Amino acid sequence: KLEELGLRYSGVTQAGIAGLERIATLRVLKLSGCTSVTNVAALATAPKLEELGLRYSGVTQAGIAGLERIATLRVLKLSGCTSVTNVAALATAPKLEELDLLGSGVTQAGITGSLGRIARF
Repeated sequence: KLEELGLRYSGVTQAGIAGLERIATLRVLKLSGCTSVTNVAALATAPKLEELGLRYSGVTQAGIAGLERIATLRVLKLSGCTSVTNVAALATAPKLEELDLLGSGVTQAGITGSLGRIARF
């Protein structure tokens, strides 16, 4: 029963992460530095995902669409993701308490909404 998967700087491709959302026990997924990974929207259906590390990955704005629907997501790390410019939709993520945006492409306009409830930026 896989709960944590660390693929940081592994060179994993977009095709290589296909289907991870179907791992019912996956709580932590670390894809930092995986520059070939541009879209993680399929993870919106991951039933138990609590932490998603995407630092310095190739993820794009469209590639994070729907992550706010992950009912269990507590930590999202997007530092260095320069193609991500707006995270306002994440204000509706029910359990999100930590959002790392250091060095991302997110501007002041991209954090509008009620993100103030998030404990750590």
